[in-house]
Amino acid sequence: MSTQSNRAQDKVEIHELVAGLFHSIDDKDLAAYQSLFVDDATSESPFGNLQGKAALSGFFSHHVGPQGMGDGKRHFALNIRSDVDGDRARVTFDLLVSEVRDIPRIIATARYDGNEVVRTSDGWKFKRLKQLIDPGFFKMVEAAKPKAG
Repeated sequence: MSTQSNRAQDKVEIHELVAGLFHSIDDKDLAAYQSLFVDDATSESPFGNLQGKAALSGFFSHHVGPQGMGDGKRHFALNIRSDVDGDRARVTFDLLVSEVRDIPRIIATARYDGNEVVRTSDGWKFKRLKQLIDPGFFKMVEAAKPKAG
């Protein structure tokens, strides 16, 4: 297999890794979610910084549990771009989140930038996730708060 074919295969596998992240969240599948990360993976977001699979799993369980922010939502990964360098790759992608339990509408947008994935004996895994939520999300949250008075 040529180097170009290997590179294309890596990009397909990384694309599947990103898709798997949001399928596991939407399906509330903790085991699938955990399988996407190396043991010392990190996550950075406005909701907090996490280190290791146990912390990531705790956030997952809270996020998709009853009344969690991810409960009743569908996550769409778009514009996935990966720059592969041997057994490491930098990955950037955008996120749309829609309401699915109530009237469908887009409720959040974000960019995941500065993400790192690594090749393991079990395939590509997330080493670092960095979520940058677009400012409009916080404006929507603020506008939804009950008005005093």
